Amino acid sequence: MANIFLSYDHDDAARARPLVTALENAGHHVWWDRNIHGGAQYNSEIENAVAAADAVVVLWSERSVQSPWVRDEAAEGRDAGKLVPASLDGTKPPMGFRQFQTIDLSSAKGRKRAAKLHEILAAVDKVSGAPGAPAARLPEHASERKSSRFGRHRSTGLLLLGFAIVAAGLLFWRLSSPNAAVPIAAIRAADASSDSNAFARDLLVRLGGAQTGRAQSFQLVDANARETPHVILEVSASTSAAAPSANLVLLRAKDRQLLFSQDLTVQGTANNLKTWLAIAAASALGCATAALDSRPSLPLDVLKRYLGACTSFGSLYGMEDVSILIPQLEEVVRRAPHLLPARKQLLLAGAYMSSIPTEVAKPSPQWLRTQIDMARRIEPSMPEIRLAELELLPLMDFAGRIRLVDELREAHPDHMFVLGARAEQLMTVGRNNDAVVDAERTARLDPLASYSRSEYIRALAFSGRLSRAFEELSAFQPFSPVAMNLTDTTFRLNMRYGDPQPALKILRAYGTSKAHEAFLMARIEPTQENIERAVALASGFASERGSYAAASEVLAAFGRDDEVFEMLMRVPRERADLFLLQTLFRPTLEKLRQKPRFLSVAQRFGLLDYWRRSGKWPDFCNEPGLPYDCKTEAAKLPH
Repeated sequence: MANIFLSYDHDDAARARPLVTALENAGHHVWWDRNIHGGAQYNSEIENAVAAADAVVVLWSERSVQSPWVRDEAAEGRDAGKLVPASLDGTKPPMGFRQFQTIDLSSAKGRKRAAKLHEILAAVDKVSGAPGAPAARLPEHASERKSSRFGRHRSTGLLLLGFAIVAAGLLFWRLSSPNAAVPIAAIRAADASSDSNAFARDLLVRLGGAQTGRAQSFQLVDANARETPHVILEVSASTSAAAPSANLVLLRAKDRQLLFSQDLTVQGTANNLKTWLAIAAASALGCATAALDSRPSLPLDVLKRYLGACTSFGSLYGMEDVSILIPQLEEVVRRAPHLLPARKQLLLAGAYMSSIPTEVAKPSPQWLRTQIDMARRIEPSMPEIRLAELELLPLMDFAGRIRLVDELREAHPDHMFVLGARAEQLMTVGRNNDAVVDAERTARLDPLASYSRSEYIRALAFSGRLSRAFEELSAFQPFSPVAMNLTDTTFRLNMRYGDPQPALKILRAYGTSKAHEAFLMARIEPTQENIERAVALASGFASERGSYAAASEVLAAFGRDDEVFEMLMRVPRERADLFLLQTLFRPTLEKLRQKPRFLSVAQRFGLLDYWRRSGKWPDFCNEPGLPYDCKTEAAKLPH
């Protein structure tokens, strides 16, 4: 029997009552605020009830996500590793709680309702370590799990780490029966310190509850498990210094060979560091899964090289720094041609570098074709092949490029990089609202992936949803040092639309660009001298290096719309790039889009012809405040 605290909004009481009944019928004691005695101090009694609870069941709804009481109660449950979240009406949990799987009760009727109640009962059992009386209420496979695996853990879990593994928050959907085909990862403290033990426990909770596609292929156990692990994650931590720090080590269990390590330090709270640790650990485990599944087995040096590249890939993808991984991945696929994940990452890295304007040497089209041919001989159906082929199409073949990503999305609706590529292509033709849908899907598929989070934040910002973009950024900002693409997103979002001071700090920490620094200084102190210097440097970069996208945004930021128009009408079509096309539809160029002459710019780059032929007009053409009709004005321009 468990003590359960039920957190919900008062207006949802009628919908909460059937769940209370089900939990009580299962032998649990349920505390909900209708139980407060007259005259009791409301705050004090709730705090005591939450602290005493073995599980905190939170019912998210349209109302409860707005309730500071429910958020606080949910935070207590989350931080104590005893949160069981559910949604009454399909409402998405607020930021800070989306890394946990939420049981959707919105369509729970008939058999589905019973199945969802079983999920909640099972989840309560897992986080509380105190199963309800009638075990027969659980599905058969859940009962088997409880007797085979959790029974053993309950007998030993309190001995060394001071907690029961069944209370570690590994939610019902994540766990599976012990299976020799599923690799086992043991999460242990590297030393006997209280900090290290606390961090190891927390890591088990976060990896178990997070809806990530990377760590879920592992069966997660603690130091006391009887199962023999394939890999060991050892955690050491210290919170005594001004900046909390931790060390994560991935070991091959059979011989304790070091496979991967990472030192982590964060300017913030210990909780920030724990989340950062979970991101790094999820990446390491996901990469290790692929490596351990490889047949034949990888030589140790190849295994280490792959893990080094793979764990860096997620934090660098979306930046030209990903180019440093190409030689490593080339060496891995040369020595282990059967290792498909390495080949996929090589294709993605090469395709990304081919798509962007950069001072770093680009892969040649012939190199990309060679990699595509090699991959096709091994696994012709991998979507990464077509993502690479996308970059061999002419940039202004909008119909061909959109058709390709549409087909890919149809065939692979849950492929994070397919969705990301489609979002990028949609933003080049002004369909930023559709891009947000795909980008949000990437973030939901893997909440711990910095690439998906960066893609979502960028899509929100470029579609004009700036407040939402900054909300998402704020939730992940403390953890961006572990992922350079999040740091880059933080820099660029603040540089263009937010507080220029943090952007300037990042710029100076990671290397100064004179043009960027001048722009930020002009935003901080918008004197005529500073503005003219920023404009001059941006214009110089445009003429010397073809950085027309950056120059357009700098000019527009200081009200030089006529100059933006004139520059865009002079840009040689062959000098246009992905960034420039996307910039046309960003918030900074909104004033230019308000005038019919913008369609002449669109015509210059082939966009107007695409809109006419496809019938898919850009978002801005449907905005209520637009002072002209796109189709009417387009008809005045020659075909």
